[in-house]
Amino acid sequence: MARHLITSALPYINGIKHLGNMVGSMLPADVYSRYLRQRGHDVLYICATDEHGTPAELAAKEQGLPVDEFCAQAHDAQKAVYDGFALAFDYFGRSSSQQNVEITQHFARRLHENGFIEERAIRQVYSPTDGRFLPDRYVEGTCPHCGYDKARGDQCENCTRVLDPTDLINPRSAISGSTDLEVRETKHLFLLQSKLQHEVEEWVSRHEDDWPQLASSIARKWLTEGLHDRAITRDLDWGVPVPADTWPELAAEGKVFYVWFDAPIEYIGATKEWSDLAPENRDWKAWWYDVDTDVRYTEFMAKDNVPFHTVMFPATELGVREPWKKVDYVKAFNWLTYYGGKFSTSQKRGVFTDQALEILPADYWRYFLIANAPESDDSSFTWEHFTATVNKDLADTLGNFVNRVLSFSRKRFGDEVPAGSAPGEAEAKLGEQIAELLAEYEGHMETLQFRKAAAALRALWSAGQLLPGGEGPLAGDQDRQGRRGPHPPYGDEPDPPVLGGVGAVHPGDRGHHAPGVLAQGRHGDLGHAGRRPHPRLRPGRHPLHRPAGAVRQAHGRGPGDLQGALRRRSGAVTRVGTVRDGARKAEQLSEPRIFRPWQCPKSSRSPTCPATGPNPSAGTPKGSSWRRSRMPSPRGSASTTAGKSTNVSTPSCTPSTSRATTASRRSGVPAPGPSSCAIRTVRRRSFSAPASIWRSSCAACPAVPTRTSRYGRSE
Repeated sequence: MARHLITSALPYINGIKHLGNMVGSMLPADVYSRYLRQRGHDVLYICATDEHGTPAELAAKEQGLPVDEFCAQAHDAQKAVYDGFALAFDYFGRSSSQQNVEITQHFARRLHENGFIEERAIRQVYSPTDGRFLPDRYVEGTCPHCGYDKARGDQCENCTRVLDPTDLINPRSAISGSTDLEVRETKHLFLLQSKLQHEVEEWVSRHEDDWPQLASSIARKWLTEGLHDRAITRDLDWGVPVPADTWPELAAEGKVFYVWFDAPIEYIGATKEWSDLAPENRDWKAWWYDVDTDVRYTEFMAKDNVPFHTVMFPATELGVREPWKKVDYVKAFNWLTYYGGKFSTSQKRGVFTDQALEILPADYWRYFLIANAPESDDSSFTWEHFTATVNKDLADTLGNFVNRVLSFSRKRFGDEVPAGSAPGEAEAKLGEQIAELLAEYEGHMETLQFRKAAAALRALWSAGQLLPGGEGPLAGDQDRQGRRGPHPPYGDEPDPPVLGGVGAVHPGDRGHHAPGVLAQGRHGDLGHAGRRPHPRLRPGRHPLHRPAGAVRQAHGRGPGDLQGALRRRSGAVTRVGTVRDGARKAEQLSEPRIFRPWQCPKSSRSPTCPATGPNPSAGTPKGSSWRRSRMPSPRGSASTTAGKSTNVSTPSCTPSTSRATTASRRSGVPAPGPSSCAIRTVRRRSFSAPASIWRSSCAACPAVPTRTSRYGRSE
């Protein structure tokens, strides 16, 4: 079998990464490496934290820690999150390791010997307010090419053009915001990329036809604009130091290499870290040195990292004149946005990976992100889309399939798997269909088309729901196909948990805990936080239930204490709820879990009223908006008949004056008079799964909200 080397773009050290970072590099690399291992290939998946540069220094200063201690703690914190997402790195290293220092200095010496590095005196931006030279990325201003007003001095995130700080219009310090900037002379080392232009073009032309269009177009754009000589050293205290045996003067001044020079070399450095842990069994050079035909190298990254991996790093490798392995395939991704705006670590905008694990187990996030990976274009994360995807694909499609098979097997064969017999015509047709879908899935995985692979996987789940033409042992369960949620495997008992103790997902309760936060509720739902779980949903009571759910593990409490835990996690509310303009909150996107009765003592829109009796002209109220909710029905408010659904109109007591007045203030609706009444229309399914309740609010008869307790009683 082939040997596959896989790397994902190094996550920067200054904080926990958001979901955009996860889906743009590490997660698809993990999925691909797992797939290759299951196919029997020899795989080495390498990643590391990128620890050098000004952001690390500033973050350490903010926390009052030495920068090396800060980076060590931040590395451990990030590694814990990635373990939570079950990322199967063969090794997760650090760019500050001694191995990376040695290899980076070796590359610099070789480039110098071959005439591709020279020392130049340049004029650099200095901030008297900050008392330091400003690295390129810490000078902000307006891009001269596209007009983006938050362009950095090294690159414009909007048009991806490479910039110098002096190119910016109206530059300012990103540290203090000061516009009092000076340009002073200093000396730095330059990588002469202009001398390597033709070699890089020739190398790219041999590979770009195999790359995704996104990666090849960005690389070609850089080459068309021409490669410019770039400074590869900085005036910083933290980084890979310039070797004193080659540049003694610069080493004495404390120069360090630019983070984008040493970071890609860390792929090699991390492999050496891995090898040094067991040198008798591992050879790092067997993956990187003189193995051009023996190893297939695949890189995963977001589009803003593509220029450095397709042009700058290959130029470095070509310039050392040694047979280092260069990338064969660059899998580039567009951006995952948050309600149309960019995820941002610095601005704390979006959903972050540590909080995601506190909300739901990793498998939910892994599936959603891969199924909606931003491959051909940017894709947007919304809580509504996430909820719908999990419910439809995992709970309904996969959950139904797994539970129906288990239910049938236990009902017909007990706890033992039957021996089986020769397949009939229906089974043979199903086998052919499965073979076709499996081949389609494998084809998409081989070509790294993750969204298409997820679609083929969903088709496989659906094919297992029922044999073709309604034949076969599961055909008798056709009447259960219309159900929402998983099929109960134990006769008429409540829904079991599916995939980690969860049956369905709903947005959180607005105004009570983190917006969009999902908490385990009754009957396997992730609904209103604080509900008691059904006894059947306790850990260990079903073969598909995790021994300890992620939500329980996160807080060390049962679901009944989750609401209080969410209230205490105030930081999660800020980061999850903020959107692009900083004003819209996710709490505006989730509905409150309340009933909205009608106040209709004499309205023709009321089907019935306790005070006036049935109204034959009513019917379904005009202008009413029907919303579907998954919560238990009020006790005594719905009748059940086997095999049927029953509509029940149940009178509700007129709110007391104080309660009605309070509700009136909150809703802006006048309080009801003495003759007012509230009608709650309930539609309940007759099977034993959680009751499905439709709420209605009449346009002509304003609603007074009445909150429902955990057991469905109006309060």
